[in-house]
Amino acid sequence: MMKNIKKSLVLSMIVDKKKRTLNDDQLDSLRDRLLDRAGGPVGLHTMALPLSGSTLLTMFSYMMWQVPLWMALFRWFGWPEFKLFAGILPAAMVYLLLLYAAALFTAKGFLRAFRFFLILILLTALGTLINFIAAVSPWLTGTTSHTTHLVTAVLAVIFSGCAVICLNSVMFYRTTAYCLHNHLWRGQLKRAQQKERRRVARKHG
Repeated sequence: MMKNIKKSLVLSMIVDKKKRTLNDDQLDSLRDRLLDRAGGPVGLHTMALPLSGSTLLTMFSYMMWQVPLWMALFRWFGWPEFKLFAGILPAAMVYLLLLYAAALFTAKGFLRAFRFFLILILLTALGTLINFIAAVSPWLTGTTSHTTHLVTAVLAVIFSGCAVICLNSVMFYRTTAYCLHNHLWRGQLKRAQQKERRRVARKHG
């Protein structure tokens, strides 16, 4: 279970560790191996479709249970419900900013961003599950006849499940390998540029 997510995380950890100790020739060899794992420099994996899909689906899942969550919080604290969006909008903006920033830097091959992205996915899935239980429980006890909360809770579960499936795909593993390849390449290019600037500075110094 979660085989490809684990493989992607382990691969990211290995590359993050090796990039600190390998020389340029060894990094070139590592990049070649990553490109082999990705399946080549051209293909669907270069479009980061599983990562993009997982991000969008997680966002949809999150949005589905924000209204019942904030309604419950406002009732708990006795706050006026006409100010409900004063809680929903700031929370949604912060969440979306964190989610998309994590996805962006995951695509750039940063291990910490990948870990944070996975944490956000799992926390959203946990919130979705709690919301689903809260929506189903009144139906099981026969204490409600409202269907809106139940329908949105079911949709949230579907979206969250599909988001996890996207990450647990072979395509996402290939995308991870490709992103890591590009991450190493950018790092090598940056070091080469720094060396060239130092060489020019010494020459004109």
